[in-house]
Amino acid sequence: MKKRKSMILALIFMLGVVLANIAPSSAQSLENLEELEAFFDGILEVQLREPIASAAVAVVHNGEIIFAKGYGYADYEKKILVDPAETLFRGGSNSKLFVWTAIMQLYEQGLLDLNTDINYYLDFEIPGSPITLMHLMTHTAGFEDKVIGLFVLEPEEIQPLGKYLKENIPARFSEPGERMSYSNYATGLAAYIVERVSGQDFNTYVEENILAPLEMENTTFRQPVPASLQSQLAKGYAFVNGTFKPHAFEYIQLYPAGSISSSVVDMAKFMINQLQLGQSNATILSEETASLMQSEVFRPHQLVPGMAHGYAVNEVNGRKVLYHGGNLVLQHSGFYLLPEEQVGIYVVYSGDNAGVAHTALFSAFMDRFFPGEALEVKPSTSAKENPEDYQGFYLANRSNYSTPESILRIVQGTKVKIDSDGYLLFPVNGQIQQFGEVAPDVFYSFDGHTKLFLERDSSGKVVEIHLNFPVSFMRASWSEHPFTIGSIVVFSIVIALILIGRLVYVILKPDRFRVWGLELIFLFFASSIIGFLISLISLFANIDPVLGLPKVMFQAPTLVHGIYIFPVLIAFFLAALLGLTPIAWKNGLRLRYLVVIICGNALTWVLFNFNFIDIWLLVSAVAVGFTPFAFYSSQTRLRRNRYAFNR
Repeated sequence: MKKRKSMILALIFMLGVVLANIAPSSAQSLENLEELEAFFDGILEVQLREPIASAAVAVVHNGEIIFAKGYGYADYEKKILVDPAETLFRGGSNSKLFVWTAIMQLYEQGLLDLNTDINYYLDFEIPGSPITLMHLMTHTAGFEDKVIGLFVLEPEEIQPLGKYLKENIPARFSEPGERMSYSNYATGLAAYIVERVSGQDFNTYVEENILAPLEMENTTFRQPVPASLQSQLAKGYAFVNGTFKPHAFEYIQLYPAGSISSSVVDMAKFMINQLQLGQSNATILSEETASLMQSEVFRPHQLVPGMAHGYAVNEVNGRKVLYHGGNLVLQHSGFYLLPEEQVGIYVVYSGDNAGVAHTALFSAFMDRFFPGEALEVKPSTSAKENPEDYQGFYLANRSNYSTPESILRIVQGTKVKIDSDGYLLFPVNGQIQQFGEVAPDVFYSFDGHTKLFLERDSSGKVVEIHLNFPVSFMRASWSEHPFTIGSIVVFSIVIALILIGRLVYVILKPDRFRVWGLELIFLFFASSIIGFLISLISLFANIDPVLGLPKVMFQAPTLVHGIYIFPVLIAFFLAALLGLTPIAWKNGLRLRYLVVIICGNALTWVLFNFNFIDIWLLVSAVAVGFTPFAFYSSQTRLRRNRYAFNR
């Protein structure tokens, strides 16, 4: 799959280069509709070979929709073609742009202040340092991320917005305003504040104050979509075993953050309104408020763009770009505005292979129609001379920190390397790219689209890599490194299997047997380790055949917590073994005992670090396990001493 994606991206790049030389490239060439159509036909023909079931794209310029076209089938089985005006695709996180627009409307009316503690507007409390709407809009609130339970399989599982937010307050890994980390929960909070302040549920508010004024008749946030729009909905497809397989509607628990279904023509109407500062066929924002919404307010570094009021900001080929992406499992989209050129492009795909397609298309679009001067990106002398200060394993800060879901941090991590020339190697959209230094600790990709700022500690070692979109990567400590975790897990499995094998040996040759009680504790300890690993593997090995994701991702978090019993048992039997130390020592089991204790402590430490057992459960398990066995051990030793004395 990775090879195929590399080939497709390479084809797109080459096609973009070829098309870029057909005619002079400028905004004026957008007026040549035949040329514009030829460009998109060429790009999307290549992309749909991925294979992707369908796509649609719309381009706006100077207040008009100048191009809109569908590609492929909205319904592959019935061979229903995509209609750019009628076919509804899921827009995923592009939904958030409507949340932020609603916030700015209420701000304009004087009902909201962007710098006030959000607890002032809520009917429950977010603990910790005050968070403002500005923090929510720039994804700098510091919330951890949660994946399990974000999607649900049935509409009945969707909880009322306020109830879900109140019962699922995430932990924070950072103080507000310090660093960007994309957060669906933050957007959900903002949408709930819209409900609280306006007195309307979010769906109704958006319909009356944004969709209706802009005549976006083929757009809805409702799940499932209203009956009147059902027949227009594009199916989500995965390519499985050589054929497209449809999947049921993807329901979003935090629906304001990702539930929108819309046609590309409707999204074009929204783009026009945003580009014309709220003043298209209807006024939904004043020019002043719309300008404020599009102004950049957070940067990780002066040379690395960051966030406006809900928009991610970038500079591509010397031009300011406001953008947002939207990704469900089976449908993916990109929303791009060039405010100074009055150009917008929205593209959406149906297909599990389309995750990075919109970024590739936009890059080709910019290089063709808005080319810039080649950047002078040089290798880093410092990186070449001291690669150890840069290289290592880094963990995404958009992750979970307080629940067992935090184990996914290891999977989300990435290796950073320095090549022989001094270029930094970093993955972007699944592809390793070279980055050169343009200023101290500021690195750009060769096309200038991706920008990095490297933060160092007092020793000069890079500890965090900030990107020009809402995520950063933090250097993994030795305790978080996959090698450390993997070594402990493998060591634990080997020891557990040896202990189980030892019991079989004892049963077959009882004359070699020493202490039944200790052998049984060894067995229970080993069985708990094996049971935990089997349970964990079974959770993530149960894959949905179409979505390609573990089914546990679609369960309520409480349903996953049954796995907790095994870490508690591991801690309990480890404590019991500690309590039986005198007996183990007395009966010549010192080496095996020491190895098991070391293994148990290391594994318990891993389980504690990844939140499979908290401090209170750990203390309780140790107390309950250690005390009686320590008492038994001391009594046994006392009886032996008395027996020896009497003799």
